[in-house]
Amino acid sequence: MSQNLFEKSKPVNSQADIPMRKGYGMETVRVTPEIAQHWLTFNVSNRKLRQENLSRLQLDMERGDWRQQGDPIRFAFGKLLDGQHRLTAIVLSGQTIPMLVVHGIDPETQANMDTGRSRTPQDVLSIEGLDAWEAPVFGAAVHIIISYSRGLALFSSQKYLNREVRNFYLEHRASIDPTIRFCKNLPRKPTILPFSRVIALHYAFAQVDRDAADDFMSKLLTGDSIGGGSPIFWLRQRLVSDAINKQKRSAYEQMHFCVATWNGVRRGSTYKNETFMRPREGKPFPEIAQ
Repeated sequence: MSQNLFEKSKPVNSQADIPMRKGYGMETVRVTPEIAQHWLTFNVSNRKLRQENLSRLQLDMERGDWRQQGDPIRFAFGKLLDGQHRLTAIVLSGQTIPMLVVHGIDPETQANMDTGRSRTPQDVLSIEGLDAWEAPVFGAAVHIIISYSRGLALFSSQKYLNREVRNFYLEHRASIDPTIRFCKNLPRKPTILPFSRVIALHYAFAQVDRDAADDFMSKLLTGDSIGGGSPIFWLRQRLVSDAINKQKRSAYEQMHFCVATWNGVRRGSTYKNETFMRPREGKPFPEIAQ
């Protein structure tokens, strides 16, 4: 970043002198790039800028996606305590952004800023109405579901911002809520497959055939109505055995087992053993059969 971003500049208007106000107070300010640049000259003892965070804020501002979340720009007398990333993003984006600004804070409070627990997908989903079981379980599944919807693999470990999680849930709620409700009523013990994966897989299968997805997961978790040659029989046998023997499987392995089994069911296949579901060297992860 160029040096002149932080050079001393002449105050642009009366609000530009906020950093030098000794009395405590707060107000909403339309922060222009010029005001932001001037305020950054009071950034004398802050953490090093985190480029990933800065780039995200800048992009949000440029797209018009940035939203005030109630966190103010905070000043002690002659010192910026909190807000360097937001102010720098305003300068770089060239946008004017309304900001809540607090001045006259005791400078010793800076040590206690940003030390609380970060908001999680579970918190965001709880706000949207999911209950104490639904929010954490779907909060773990939603990253898999978003990745799958964007063409990535079901075993992807990609994580998404809370804003993306919330927006995805609200946009797809009509198809997500039936999956959550159905999976919530499935047996949870013994735990043969993490429920975040149960939900993610059910959601993906339901995009093909919701009734078939319900039947597949019901038989897998209850063990009811599955004959010895059924693909689901062999999948359940493998998962139960792994649970008993405390055999940990990667997301790739478990997802591969389940998708290969779904494909076998869709084809009407029967098997004499479980080898059909196992990953094979040189073969790609299976596509979900229609």
